[in-house]
Amino acid sequence: MVIIGKYIMNSNKIKYLKINKSIMEGIEIKQCIRKEQSYKKHVHKELSIGLIEMGATVVEFGNESYRFEKNDLIIIPPLLSHRCSPDDIDQWQFIMVYIDPKYYECKMEFTKVTKIQGEAVSGFLDFITSMSYGMNNMRMEELLDIKEYIDYHFKEELSLHDLEKMFGINKFTLIRKFKTFFNTTPSAYKLQLKVAEAKKYLDKGVDVFEICEEMGFFDQSHFIREFKKMNGVSPMEYKKIIEEKS
Repeated sequence: MVIIGKYIMNSNKIKYLKINKSIMEGIEIKQCIRKEQSYKKHVHKELSIGLIEMGATVVEFGNESYRFEKNDLIIIPPLLSHRCSPDDIDQWQFIMVYIDPKYYECKMEFTKVTKIQGEAVSGFLDFITSMSYGMNNMRMEELLDIKEYIDYHFKEELSLHDLEKMFGINKFTLIRKFKTFFNTTPSAYKLQLKVAEAKKYLDKGVDVFEICEEMGFFDQSHFIREFKKMNGVSPMEYKKIIEEKS
């Protein structure tokens, strides 16, 4: 196997191609062709809007599954855990736009998965085509690869040293560049994902100790401190609020 940029080639056949572009702070476009991943369940902090350009897939959202095919548009709310299982990796191509909630949360709310078909898709495709021209900024692409890796592995032990070794980027340069583009550090971003996922566990009634174990917090004090910092209430206070509402 030979790796050239983002082309992974095996027996002279392109295995996959991934291209990313940051349109502006908080808005990213990603295009993937024959992209092979572990397809583990994961979440995105942003609103995710995807267009299936080739092939078909089943996407699992908790206990529900939806099928999407070529020319289907998918809207996935932020922090909704999902897993994608394409029918055939060799016939698989999609494009995604990730939008930070700060751009719409005061005017609208996205709470459920939505499939859009027909003429409504064409306007989105025109927008993507105009925005995706020249999507080959390698420096930004590397940062987006690191961000995506954290998205998939935030529950695991993952240090700056690990990222430095895996991606060949000096950790101090990584911190500086990551913060410039994403307004947070890799470590802080990982922690944000952990707390967001822990909040969903609390919604399901999972015990705080179990959440600490699952999310890899140092101890309960660490979890409680970070949760309160991001949500304004402790995990137990949040759990009580949920119980009172139900």
